[in-house]
Amino acid sequence: MHDLRHTAACLWITRRVDLATVQAWCGHESAATTNRYLHFLGTGADVAGLERLNDGTKYPGSTRAREDAS
Repeated sequence: MHDLRHTAACLWITRRVDLATVQAWCGHESAATTNRYLHFLGTGADVAGLERLNDGTKYPGSTRAREDAS
């Protein structure tokens, strides 16, 4: 059950729900407790890298680009 709470908090934060709202929904007394979830979300570089990996159509020679061309 605790892992589900962590997952929910991370999903809310990635969807740009205000940290104070996430804090209230999770029942945290301190914003510092809610801020612990931020390190799970990665950096801007992490996000850009994942977007690049998941969009194979932009990169010739990728499996996805070959499948789309057929």
